[in-house]
Amino acid sequence: GKMLTVVGSGFVADDGSPVPAPTNPSGLFHPQQQARATVVSLCDAARSCYFCPVNYTSDGFLTCDAGRVPPNPTYTVQVTHPTVGFATLANTITAQFSITGISPSAGSTEGEALLTLQGSGFCDGVVLTVGPTQEQGLSCDITSMTATQLECRLQQNWRQYEGAKVLRLYTNWEESITNGIHAQCDGVTCEYAFDAAKTPTITSTNTNTGQKGTQLVLSGTFPTGSTETVVTVGGHPCSVDSVTETAITCTIAEVGVTGPAKINVLVDPFGRATWTGSEDFTFGIQVDAVYPASGSKGGGLMMTIVGQGFGAGTSVTFGAAHAGCLVQSVNSTQIVCRTPPGSAGAVAIHLSVPLKSVPSVNTTATQTFTYEDALTATVSNLNPTSGTAGTSLTVSGTDLDTATHVTVAGTACAITSQSATSITCDLGDVPGTTAPVRVHTPNGWALASAVPDFVSTLALSGVSPSTSSYQGGTRLTVTGVG
Repeated sequence: GKMLTVVGSGFVADDGSPVPAPTNPSGLFHPQQQARATVVSLCDAARSCYFCPVNYTSDGFLTCDAGRVPPNPTYTVQVTHPTVGFATLANTITAQFSITGISPSAGSTEGEALLTLQGSGFCDGVVLTVGPTQEQGLSCDITSMTATQLECRLQQNWRQYEGAKVLRLYTNWEESITNGIHAQCDGVTCEYAFDAAKTPTITSTNTNTGQKGTQLVLSGTFPTGSTETVVTVGGHPCSVDSVTETAITCTIAEVGVTGPAKINVLVDPFGRATWTGSEDFTFGIQVDAVYPASGSKGGGLMMTIVGQGFGAGTSVTFGAAHAGCLVQSVNSTQIVCRTPPGSAGAVAIHLSVPLKSVPSVNTTATQTFTYEDALTATVSNLNPTSGTAGTSLTVSGTDLDTATHVTVAGTACAITSQSATSITCDLGDVPGTTAPVRVHTPNGWALASAVPDFVSTLALSGVSPSTSSYQGGTRLTVTGVG
């Protein structure tokens, strides 16, 4: 630290008892605090006093370590005698930052280097810039600081600075930072260089599409002496597997939102990588599993698609005709949709995710869905084909003993008897409409070929009151079904 020498007389050496420590971690110390030896404190205009630990005392002078005292243009020096009291020196001193080391001294032309400064006097209110002047320089955002060491992250350069630039350290002890105290450099050159030789450079990638689990290999040149490498794709972490002077390998660790993204590489302490190739990446749609993968030709089966990159508005279609699988729910990793009717055999599963600024991202899953005869119950006849609530409906067909329930226009028809060839059920409160009769099985809906829709008719049972004024305005209650 910085040694301060105070010349005078009557100083009392330490008798072995502990010299009072600062009253709080900031170093603030009251000059009249009880002392067992001569104590030195530096006090600013606001009467905030900082302890200057005495390391040598004689009758004619003493020295103390002022290395942890915050920078300030005007400190008064107060010396406290253990029995006589304290004295204030007529002259004042100025405390400055002291920088004794800068690492690295050069880094990426893209900026974002992680700088470490060694020295003394670092404190709250420090402002660090790299550039021709404080106002025109890049700021360096402080990430950690003690009185003797400071770490900060340079802003992104955007290429406005090249070559060596002055590193300036200030403290905003006044409202105007430009009038603050700047650093004194001890034994080092207060310069930092934006150096192409220290710039990580990426020339190519092994792929520009993928999802969680995709391994990226970024080829290029990377400076020796790096401490940490961070890769992100569209803001999502890519866990670094290995780093050499010519390649970085990482694995995308999170599900990305489908669409375009940028690959960013930060090599500490040198900074952001530059690209001679393309840094563009596209998070695609990835299908990992489909279940169940087979069902009734009548459709109606709830199918789950598991994967990555799904989002709001995702659509699912089957086969060359792109028959819609009606989406019931969707999140980034799962879609549930109701299968459409189809013919026996396997069909392709197509997915499409709409994007705001670019065309939709589309993919065809490697998995297929198979319509199987063996999983298909059939409906061949309805009796009657129309009715109202409470009507007894008989459904004829095959494999109907596998049915779990029957609905008309989404309303349950309560099953009263059931066999492989017929189901009898009582119609619920179906609104007046024309709708297909759905026989639900574990494999989807029964296939109803050439079977007419059921007509739910209206039936009026009463009106109350039955008379009213010629002028109208009477409230009527109409009862009935449908």
